[in-house]
Amino acid sequence: MNTTAVTTNESTTTTTSEPQAEVRIPRDVTTVLWHGDSVAHDAAPAIVAAFTAMGIEVIDLSFPGSRLTELPNGDDPLERIITAAENTNPQIVFHQLTTWDALAEPIAQRRATERLAELAASINATLVVVTAPVEASAVVDEIDIQRHLAIMTNTADTTGGDIQIWDQSGVFGTTFTIDIDGDGIPERKRDGVHLCPSGAARFAVWLTDATAEMAAHPPADHTAWLGLDWASDDRYDNPPGACEPVPSD
Repeated sequence: MNTTAVTTNESTTTTTSEPQAEVRIPRDVTTVLWHGDSVAHDAAPAIVAAFTAMGIEVIDLSFPGSRLTELPNGDDPLERIITAAENTNPQIVFHQLTTWDALAEPIAQRRATERLAELAASINATLVVVTAPVEASAVVDEIDIQRHLAIMTNTADTTGGDIQIWDQSGVFGTTFTIDIDGDGIPERKRDGVHLCPSGAARFAVWLTDATAEMAAHPPADHTAWLGLDWASDDRYDNPPGACEPVPSD
């Protein structure tokens, strides 16, 4: 796999969607927490590299299968998030919506969302909920996804604290596409769900630029991190060949 071929271009920063919520009062950001499932886990190496270039530490809690609601074995992922947040005091808690939570019962979704909001408020952090990239197949019914997003949005509207919902559909579009730029370097894995290095880079550029604007923080010099070795992480070749260049016609 060609792990050095990570692309972004001007459209990455000019055509992606802006955060939907109002910009809050600027704050000093030194630490952020990043959480989500396997899609967020694929984005994590680029996110860590981009935030590090801004002088911001990332507490990466993304993990395949992670979620806010209880796992089938009875484990509570939120406890891990709560412990990490209380120990590190991030100024921003990022949570990417997961398909696993969309499959949970609405009452469980609501309670988990409230607990996450309560955590953010308790450490005086901004909670940023990020929508997930569109998927190729109906792994989760769109009705379930929209219901889960509505619960998140309602919680943001009715719970005290600084909560924002950011829509990243401008990064990956509203229809699944492996090679967004048409340059032969895939942004998405062939499984129709996950991210390749180029997609992770696009996402990290958008996320860090939006964060810099929200917090009145100097933006990252993206040339400083795009060429680093994060793109060689083994997760981008799982399964083997998942991010191989797209054959030309």
